[in-house]
Amino acid sequence: MQSPKPLFAARILALGTALVLGAAQALTPTDPGLSYMDLYLGSQPGGINAYAGWDYHFQGQPVTVAVIDSGYLPHPEFENRVLPGYDLANQGTAQYQFLTGPDGKSYRYYVMSGNVPVAGGLDTDFQSSLSSDKIWHGTKVAGVILAASNQTGITGLNPSARLLPIRVAKAGDFAPNTAAQAIRWAVGLPVTVNGVALPINPNPARILNLSLGGDDAVPNRSGEIGCSDEYQDAIDAANQTGAVVVVAAGNYFDQDVKEYMPANCKGVVVVGGSNPYTGDRATDISSFGQGVTLSAPTAGIHSTTAFKPASGATQYLATYEAAIGSLERGGLRGTSFAAPLVSGALALMFSYRPQLGAAEAVEILKTTARPFPSGSSCATLGCGTGVLNLGAAMALLNQRYPAAPTCGLSATSTTVATGASTTLTVAGTGLPSGARAYWYGTKNGAQDASGSESIAAPGSSSLVNSAGMQGTYVRYAQIRNAQGQTICTTGNVTLTYQAPVVSCSLAASKTNVSSGDSMVFTISGNYLPTGARGYWYGTKNGIQDANGAESIPAPGSNTYVNSAGMQGIYVRYAQIRDAQGNTVCTTNNATVTYQAPVPTCSLSGPSVVARNASYSYTVSGSNLPSGAVGYWSGTKNGVTDASNQYAGGVPSSFGFSNGGWVGNYVRWMNIYSPSGSLVCTTNAISTTLQ
Repeated sequence: MQSPKPLFAARILALGTALVLGAAQALTPTDPGLSYMDLYLGSQPGGINAYAGWDYHFQGQPVTVAVIDSGYLPHPEFENRVLPGYDLANQGTAQYQFLTGPDGKSYRYYVMSGNVPVAGGLDTDFQSSLSSDKIWHGTKVAGVILAASNQTGITGLNPSARLLPIRVAKAGDFAPNTAAQAIRWAVGLPVTVNGVALPINPNPARILNLSLGGDDAVPNRSGEIGCSDEYQDAIDAANQTGAVVVVAAGNYFDQDVKEYMPANCKGVVVVGGSNPYTGDRATDISSFGQGVTLSAPTAGIHSTTAFKPASGATQYLATYEAAIGSLERGGLRGTSFAAPLVSGALALMFSYRPQLGAAEAVEILKTTARPFPSGSSCATLGCGTGVLNLGAAMALLNQRYPAAPTCGLSATSTTVATGASTTLTVAGTGLPSGARAYWYGTKNGAQDASGSESIAAPGSSSLVNSAGMQGTYVRYAQIRNAQGQTICTTGNVTLTYQAPVVSCSLAASKTNVSSGDSMVFTISGNYLPTGARGYWYGTKNGIQDANGAESIPAPGSNTYVNSAGMQGIYVRYAQIRDAQGNTVCTTNNATVTYQAPVPTCSLSGPSVVARNASYSYTVSGSNLPSGAVGYWSGTKNGVTDASNQYAGGVPSSFGFSNGGWVGNYVRWMNIYSPSGSLVCTTNAISTTLQ
């Protein structure tokens, strides 16, 4: 596809009878369209020797290819390998701007504005049955690269590659500024279109195919008339990610590629068009020049397309099928369809040996390209190093890299206790310098790792089962090279991070508590959940008196006083519950004796009583049991004269009269509980009766 100029010789008539190759192939796809494709897939001078390449590798690790074009159709040949793309041309309007060059001349620059980017990348133009290269252009380009090998239609050079469609063209026209934005988005870089910041592309492409051309060279910051700054900056950024940018040379058979973008940009693989019969330049189609990297067949190309009848649903077909019409049945023509042959070859090479770098891949294609025939105009005009030779490229690749990289993931322990650690180790062979392993996986079946964290590969990482980590983890690592391209994916490792073992205990600051004194119960533990509380259970003197009605925070402490009525032997434990009321732990028992209050008593009275005078003794005390009774004991002149003689209830005062009981009396009182237990004995009082 070229813009803004119209396509030159967009179709050719039937090319004649397809070549029939007699050599047996070790691996031959069974798609019926192969008989039409032998013209350019075979090993004859004009073919790309695809069958020999397929003998090394046909389907394998998927490689993402961005087709920056007119969008795509949901063709069955793409199966389920279409990744979420973007339409950057939606509602856009293209028009010329004019730039003044260092030579004072005015140069026109095609710019698209007013775009409203939308996710998807579908081709929304030309919903008709008209025959033109512009119809379904992106779908045709994509089919050359990656159509399925499914016994239907055609097959692409890498039928396991994934399509990343990015629509930049409207009605066959596109603008360099939109294409530059598409290049950045394709490789996972930030892009803003018409003030709209696009989400980062989660599936960066390793190969970018731009079958676009025809934009005049313009002044740039280097003072040259060539590739625009925004185009070049985008291509440079893509190269930094390790992606290969493949562009068509253009269909201006009498002009040099240096005159047009993006073929005149640096850092791109420029694909010229060759004659599928002779292997020489397609002199009536392809542009030429020293900027061409290599060539590939540019006529008779068959691919995926569609037919929309006047009424009814769109039919998804191959170009050789009768419904398409005679013009297209002869095959597609233009460097738009030579470029995807190179893109498909690169996709096959990267799939076969994922450790292959972009620069080396291009160098292999250039080195192995079939030379142009003797006397070719390419010797002077420039058509690249030769015609794509997929078989030779795969052979050289296999020679340099006899095996694909391998990688594996292991763990020192797959069951990890709380606080313990396990070490994940990524090992492998053939991993390039600077490779890193990016983690992917799930926790309890839900994705929790999506490549945001990484370690060096090979390398190890220790993981500790800390708070909140418990669960079942499935982990695998995606190994990427220094440019971020995936080269290997490990197997899964399943780890069980055990839940923490909750523990709790109960301690008492004192186990014997005097009356009026206090003690502290303390609940402690490990891994108690936030908001946990300890609920009290236990007995007093063997009878349950606490059943979870009271609680304190856990961990936590509470102070208790031995007050009136508290005496007894208490056994306590705490049931620890989380904030939702679930029991998570039960403490040990703690036994505390709350001692009864100590009774006190005293006796007071006169020391001398005159004859015939009255006097009294007073018994007082504290903590005496209700109903306590006092009994007198004592002596008269040193001889016992009273032994536990009933006095009466105490505390109280007892009155007497000195009626001639002359002598020295010593008196004290024994105080008994109602049950007859001695609880207190008073002091002794000496009284002399005169």
